[in-house]
Amino acid sequence: MVELCQTVWIKRIVIPLTLFLLPTTAFPFPEKHYQGAWCRELGGQADVVLPDQTRADCVTSSNAIEVDFGKK
Repeated sequence: MVELCQTVWIKRIVIPLTLFLLPTTAFPFPEKHYQGAWCRELGGQADVVLPDQTRADCVTSSNAIEVDFGKK
């Protein structure tokens, strides 16, 4: 009887909870962290408003870069 209760508990609680929390571990840091690291490495300027009022996460002497997670 105890084994049956443990099996049911695992199926009803542990597995769904694991599947729910698994996607949150894909990126351990927020987007801003990766943006800052990338921009510092390239020697660019972070969070720039461009002349046409659009924004770029990082602007270097030759590129405007947008940092974003692939799956949203």
